[in-house]
Amino acid sequence: MATSDTFKILGYGHTGITVRSIKDSIRFWNEILGLPILFQATLTGVGTTTIPGAPAGSTVHIAFIGLPQTPHAGGVTGHISQLELVQFELPENVSDEEKSRTPNSRSWDIGATHIAFFVEGLDQVVEKVKQEKWGLVGGVYTMGEVDPPPIRGQRVCYIRGPDGETVELIELPKKEA
Repeated sequence: MATSDTFKILGYGHTGITVRSIKDSIRFWNEILGLPILFQATLTGVGTTTIPGAPAGSTVHIAFIGLPQTPHAGGVTGHISQLELVQFELPENVSDEEKSRTPNSRSWDIGATHIAFFVEGLDQVVEKVKQEKWGLVGGVYTMGEVDPPPIRGQRVCYIRGPDGETVELIELPKKEA
């Protein structure tokens, strides 16, 4: 029997982002964006080298952040997806070149990724992000008549987190009574 007959994806697990500082990232995702911390841990040992291929002696700090589902977009009310924040603490014998940080990718670069959230209070969170000097990538745009009907009226922007991660915020139009 071919392996394709036995392999099956059972469901979505999580999305991971490697960060410079677990503390700064938790502040962004939890305090600024208001998402819950599901759990945190510090990992050492063979798993830190076997799974991600990090140099021997590395320590890995992780935090899982809860991401609520959006029922109108096909999600299940009450179900929480997970975002894993990962900080690698490499041993001192690792060269600076190996420790170097990947520069921020631009939104249009091949392989660039972003995470999108439906929000209320878009202007307030954009202001908080600006105060922290993390920044708005472009500007806030309201989808208009030239855009596809399902997204007309949505206010959308990209913001950057402390490690340059791109987060898309979407505020749905207010329903008329």
